[in-house]
Amino acid sequence: MVGPILTTMELKRMPFARRPIAMPGTILVFQMPDNQLVAPQPPYTTGETWWKGPKLAYVVDNRPHGGVFDCKLPAQGDSLFFEATVRFIWRVTDPVQVVHEQVEDPEAECRTYLEQNLPMITRRHRYNRPDEAEADVVNRIGRRLLPLQGRGIGIEAAHAQLLMPEAKRATFEELHSAEDDHELAMLKARHADELEALKRKRMHEVVQGGPEALYAFVLKEDPGRGMEIVTQMQAMADRDKQRAIEAIKVLIDGEEIRLGELDGAVAAAVEGFRNILGSGTAKPALSAGDDDDGAGPA
Repeated sequence: MVGPILTTMELKRMPFARRPIAMPGTILVFQMPDNQLVAPQPPYTTGETWWKGPKLAYVVDNRPHGGVFDCKLPAQGDSLFFEATVRFIWRVTDPVQVVHEQVEDPEAECRTYLEQNLPMITRRHRYNRPDEAEADVVNRIGRRLLPLQGRGIGIEAAHAQLLMPEAKRATFEELHSAEDDHELAMLKARHADELEALKRKRMHEVVQGGPEALYAFVLKEDPGRGMEIVTQMQAMADRDKQRAIEAIKVLIDGEEIRLGELDGAVAAAVEGFRNILGSGTAKPALSAGDDDDGAGPA
C-alpha cells in the first residue's frame, strides 16, 4: 500500500503567508469559508488565496499507483478455479470527490472492485485456456479508465496471470489428452467420483440461483428442449415453479422422485430437465398409474 494520498494544510490569513504550492504529482483542493470544495486550475495566486479566504488546503496525490493481489477466479462452469495474480494501476480521477468522501485506502477499494468483476469475465472461458481469459481481462478492463462510482478514483490498467492449480492440472490434462474414446472412457471412470462431485456442486449453484439461472443453464445445454422447459416454467404459478425446482434438487442428488405426485406441468418440466442432464443423473421412479412419458397423472 502506498502512503496517504490526502494530507491537510491549515491556511492562516494573519500573519499573511504565501499561497500553498502544489508539488509535482499533486493537486490542491481548497475548502472555502462556506465549506465548498474547489480545485482551481490554474491554482489560486497569492492574492486570490488572500481575498477568497479558503480555510484549508488538501494536497491530493494524483500520480498513478500500482497494486497486486492473489485470488481464485472461476473458469467456465464455475466448478474449477484459476489461481490468479492480478496487477493493476489506479489513480485519482476527481480530487474534489476524494476529499469530499475522505477516501483513505483507494488501493483496497480498487482491489474489491476487481475481485467482484473479474469472475464475470473469467467464467466465460474454459479451464484449459487461461490465455484466452487473460486476453479477455485486458480487453474488457485493462485498456480503458474504469472510474469507481462516487469515489473519485479509477483503474487505468489491469492484468490477471491465470494458472491451473497443480492439484487439478493432472486430472484435467489426463482427461483431455485421451487418444480415443475408449481411453477417455477409462479415464472418466477413474475420476468419476471427482467429476460427479464437481457436476453436482455446479448444478446446486445453478438451482440456488433461482428460475433465471436455471433457464440460462438449460438453454445453453440444449437450446431446443431447454426452450420447451423455459416456456413450461414461465407459464407456471410461483408455487409450482418452486415445486419444480425442489424436485430438480432431488434429481441432482441422485435420489428418486415420483412424477405421479407432481402436477402435469411440473412433472413435464422436471422430466425435461432430467433428459437434458442425461445418464449422469438418476432417472425418476414412476409411480403406479403414471404414463411412461412422465407427464403425470391423468
